[in-house]
Amino acid sequence: MIKRVINRCKDYLVVLPGFEHRYIDRLKGKVSCLLYHRVEDYGEHAFLDHGGSPVISEPDFDRELTYLKQLPTQFYTLADLYAGHFPDKDTIGIVICFDDGFKCNYDQGLRLLNRHKIQAVFFQCTGFIDSKFLNWEHLLYWLHQNPKTRPALIERLKFKLEPTGRHAVSIRDMRDIIDSKFIEAQTLLLAEEFGLRKEIKKLASQIYPDQQMIINAFNQGFEIASHGHGHYKRDTISDELFEFDLVQSKSALCGLLGQAPKSYSYPFNSYTPKDHDRVGQFFNMIANVDLARIDQPVSETSGLIPRLTWPGKSTNRYRMKRWLLTGKF
Repeated sequence: MIKRVINRCKDYLVVLPGFEHRYIDRLKGKVSCLLYHRVEDYGEHAFLDHGGSPVISEPDFDRELTYLKQLPTQFYTLADLYAGHFPDKDTIGIVICFDDGFKCNYDQGLRLLNRHKIQAVFFQCTGFIDSKFLNWEHLLYWLHQNPKTRPALIERLKFKLEPTGRHAVSIRDMRDIIDSKFIEAQTLLLAEEFGLRKEIKKLASQIYPDQQMIINAFNQGFEIASHGHGHYKRDTISDELFEFDLVQSKSALCGLLGQAPKSYSYPFNSYTPKDHDRVGQFFNMIANVDLARIDQPVSETSGLIPRLTWPGKSTNRYRMKRWLLTGKF
């Protein structure tokens, strides 16, 4: 109860007379990269919510864009920043980003962005494009949420968690600790055993984009960047598979769009100390989730782009402002 009261006080503090302008002034002359994942109704695909894939509703996203446009804001893509664009001391720079590359972002998300005349960056996992089957991560979420398959799933994977000392088999422990390729193989086998291919194919068609959706976004001036191919968690796969995944993703986007993507973001924001150098062989910029803002032109940096992740549904309109002005709840 005390924590809730303190949190609510922080919400109000942002909009007190004089304070809101103070927060706004702190953002001027900098670029904030705001990261979203899915724009669709809450609960539309509950298994993705179950696994922790963040979702913002279309009305809530609309309210956030409307508020940002009321500020002295200039919207950019990362390609704009790479080309040398940067806000002056009286302007707030904003980059709207989407990770993963769900279909809803090219539908509801793109519709709102066009309505507000805002460009954005879509970090596309190329393995999702035209996929007829769920990616290993999303299949894991779906099988774990399904009461018919959950016991069999846990039975197949729990021994992999025993060396860690974890006794409760949570969905996040499975995803974050167990080798992504092992999960991929086991969930595929389980889906076949339960005869779920037809149902899974239908789900894949609902949540993943086709090639034309991505081409249309690109032709409208939106930036299409790389989010890898298989959406594997980096610290669970080998260096060789990681580099092959980079090649697959870049090749797929080059073939689809006719030009190489400039930017890359790590799935799960997971990487090893040497990965920046590996990624730098294929892409010009790397987007992280570092809870920071860009305070100098990209040409004067190492090409690492900090981003701020949407922290979840706002319980009141003050909390929405708090996130947009401070980058967190």
